[in-house]
Formats: sequence, C-alpha cells, structure tokens
Amino acid sequence: MFRLFFAFICALLFIYLYTNKFAPVFVFWFYLLMSSVTFGVYVVDKLAARNNRWRVKETTLHYLALFGGWFGALLAQRFINHKSTKKSFLTVFCITVCLNILLLLLLLNSEIILANIINKLNSAELTI
Repeated sequence: MFRLFFAFICALLFIYLYTNKFAPVFVFWFYLLMSSVTFGVYVVDKLAARNNRWRVKETTLHYLALFGGWFGALLAQRFINHKSTKKSFLTVFCITVCLNILLLLLLLNSEIILANIINKLNSAELTI
C-alpha cells in the first residue's frame, strides 16, 4: 500500500512540475516510455520465473528504474506482484527511485541556477 501511495505522490509531483512549466513535455514522454519498457521487462521476467527460463538480472531492473522507469516498476510490483517481497531488492529499488528523482530535480534546477550565475556575472561586469 505504501508503494502505491508513493507512486501517487510522485505522479502528483510530475503533474505539478509540468503544469507550472518547471519541466518540458519531453521529460514526461521520456518517463512514460521508460515506465512502459520497464513494466514490460518485469512482465517478461515474471513469465520467465514461472516457466523456469532465463531471468532478467536484478541489476538490469535497477538500472531501468534509475533511468526513469521506476513508476512502471512500481506498477508491476503492485499489479503482477513481481519483485515485491524481496527486502534486499526493494531497498536498492527505493534508493534508485530517490536518486532518479534527485537527478531530475537537479537537472530541472540546473538551468535556473546557470541563468542566475550568468545574470550575476553580467551585473558584476556592468558595475566594474
């Protein structure tokens, strides 16, 4: 239940960022694409686990989450009940989600920070 609540809060954050023009629209398309791919990889891995076939490495699942697919991973964990009980996996998964959100916020703020630095440098040159 906590993960579903967390996913809902993160979805609200993305809607807020978009509606207030903090994030360009391609960011949302990227997250939607990565989440869809990640959900599909979780489904493939779940089917492989059921049929005793080749499995997707956990590191691959973590990388997909780190690079924006964590929302799809949360949905897969909730609705197909895959990778939802192994504590060590979930711990690393939570870290990748936090790192991804932090990286996104840093990237979105880097443009603002860079613009402020340039403005301060320009105003310092004018006063000299």
